[in-house]
Amino acid sequence: MINSMMTKRLLEKKTKIIPMNHYDAVLNSILSLDIQWAKWLAYEPESEKNLCNSSISITELDIEQLKKLKTMKEQKMYSEIMNKYAFHHDQITKEENILAYRYMQSHSIFDLILQKLTKEELELGNKQATLFIEQSSKEEMKNYLDNINPNHNLDNYLKMDMVDAYTFYLIARHYALISDKLSTEILDSELNENLSTIRKGWSKVKYNR
Repeated sequence: MINSMMTKRLLEKKTKIIPMNHYDAVLNSILSLDIQWAKWLAYEPESEKNLCNSSISITELDIEQLKKLKTMKEQKMYSEIMNKYAFHHDQITKEENILAYRYMQSHSIFDLILQKLTKEELELGNKQATLFIEQSSKEEMKNYLDNINPNHNLDNYLKMDMVDAYTFYLIARHYALISDKLSTEILDSELNENLSTIRKGWSKVKYNR
């Protein structure tokens, strides 16, 4: 494990470091986490577009809308940084490199997905992933992931619609779990909990990385 002092020095030298635990390392070998961040941060759902294009004065927005607007502006800034971090790292500044690392360290891709997709889209992604996992062998899952893996086929992944990208994310997580010889019950439980949460209309769910 790289200590904090060494991490700081490497970041200041503009070294690309993706913060991850052991499980994330397995997942990253299947799905590049920086590319995942870049795709989801760049995505603007209709609800965000409508809020940005609204003719309503800021003084007329309620507290939740103001919070949403603030989050959107922050995500837009980090989207530009993460795009550079993932695809044009030779152009990144020292400050941007540090910001990208700290953002990934303190945020969850899963929480970002929950913010970006609608209840119906999340339900569909969960349903597609659960069905595929139940009907596929480990080898079939590997072939599916290899065909779309952004590490090998970036263009296909970037063109993928967001529900399919979410489905891919869930299947990749499941494959990482079984590849790491962890209990598949962990992911099955998460899928069921997420779907239950979505149906109840909650805006947040617990997610242990």
